[in-house]
Amino acid sequence: MNSLVWLTTWYAHYWQTSWQLHSIVIYQNDNIIAIAPFYCQNEKKWHLPTLLYPLGQGEPESAEIASEYLDILISPGYKDVVLKELALCLRLMKVDQIIWRAALSNSHISALITCAFKYNIQQNNTRYLVETKRWSIKELSRNTRSRHKRSLNQFQKYSAKCVWIKPENYKDYYQTLVNFHQIRWQEKGQLGAFFHPNFNAFHQQLLLNNSDSIKMSAILFDGKAIAINYYLSDATTLYFYQCGWDDGQYSKLSPGLALHIWSIDNCNHCYYDFMMGSNQDSYKSKFSNVKMGMVNLKINLNPLRLFAYKVLEKWKLALTK
Repeated sequence: MNSLVWLTTWYAHYWQTSWQLHSIVIYQNDNIIAIAPFYCQNEKKWHLPTLLYPLGQGEPESAEIASEYLDILISPGYKDVVLKELALCLRLMKVDQIIWRAALSNSHISALITCAFKYNIQQNNTRYLVETKRWSIKELSRNTRSRHKRSLNQFQKYSAKCVWIKPENYKDYYQTLVNFHQIRWQEKGQLGAFFHPNFNAFHQQLLLNNSDSIKMSAILFDGKAIAINYYLSDATTLYFYQCGWDDGQYSKLSPGLALHIWSIDNCNHCYYDFMMGSNQDSYKSKFSNVKMGMVNLKINLNPLRLFAYKVLEKWKLALTK
């Protein structure tokens, strides 16, 4: 998600004119050795705290595309000198809070925050990754294998099959995925990931202009999809992004589990990435054979101003009741 395609698509659908770009580019002998893609929200609004984000994050939560693994770009061999320069720049910025979510624990941004503010970073999430050549269904728990076996037995009765969707059919399957996902979550009283038009427009633009960065797999019953997985893709990794299935008629067949197992088994990439999940009790841990620490960074550089803003917001809310 550090790709130019992802970030430019995010910019096209989420950037607001009131935001201020604060990216830092470091050169050595006219060669770029580092890019720190920062921007600020509320910089020119005196009554609001100034927030520093990476490009690709900071959009409204209701429309959030949840960019992960965003990082500072540093040429090999220059990390130490670049971090010292960036730490100085960061300390001189007039911001109240730094927010950077879903970063790897060993990322450059994690090292920079530690260098600049002596911040003690705590791993609060995990990246769940499958190295496909080392993965086997035998690694799953006995209960999970039993569930999968029961699913396969039922699928055989319906002549079901799992497939990779052809790019020319992405548009239709995307809409089916959206319908499955929204029905399931709205029945739970939630809006669902595809509720916001900006979220949909973002992914529809990817489908239209960058279909080579997308993959979809599906379970078909008599040619009709009952479960769909939606992935982002690069040269080495298949990133599981979203899913949907017919929760009314086929939920007891564990279609989500079955489609993940088939997709991992039939993945041509080196890695199948479930991306960020909780440290404990995540379903993603059932599959993963590689785990990496992840962090959500929120650095309060002006606690008094942030506290005053919260008090003011509570006071304004109380007046409206």
